[in-house]
Amino acid sequence: MPPNRGPAPADDAEPPEPEGFGFRTGVRSARVAFGTAAFLLAMATVLLVLGAVLAVQARAWWGLAALALLELCFVGAFAALAARARARRGRRGR
Repeated sequence: MPPNRGPAPADDAEPPEPEGFGFRTGVRSARVAFGTAAFLLAMATVLLVLGAVLAVQARAWWGLAALALLELCFVGAFAALAARARARRGRRGR
């Protein structure tokens, strides 16, 4: 006889809350969230600078322009993540 696993879940039951890192989980502090955003921006910038050096050496100016546009996207994403971290800090302080 199979072990009793409890009642079957209802079809309209809400999915379980996620666990782990993230802005919606409430697991990490605002300081950790901001630090992670800063780390990701720094790593992306280092890789894009390396790509820019290689693009200039190859005289691929279109590649340099594409990398500059990509860097702007990374800076925008960092600004959004930093704003979420600040909002989290303000919410926790209350």
